[in-house]
Amino acid sequence: MSIFEVADPKRTNKIPLGWCYHNSNVTDLSFSPNSTRLATVSADESVIIWTDLKDFTDTARLRADLTHTGGVVRVDWIDDKTLITAGSDRCIKIWEVAS
Repeated sequence: MSIFEVADPKRTNKIPLGWCYHNSNVTDLSFSPNSTRLATVSADESVIIWTDLKDFTDTARLRADLTHTGGVVRVDWIDDKTLITAGSDRCIKIWEVAS
């Protein structure tokens, strides 16, 4: 999966313009260890797990809203089913992601 082609650095249309599913700036992203999921976090206090890394379809994503007051700053995968996030609320949370 690529967001940009190396030979032609124009956007490839695989990802919606402006990450339209977040309502604010995307602050971090992380691929799962097995590279089948992408987690994105935002200042809008949401976490989105993208499960279709070919077309980024609207239905192939999991979303959690209001996860950290003031926004989510960092995200990383502990393993293929577990996320860790840190927010502006100075909290660290561990999330089990549904299959």
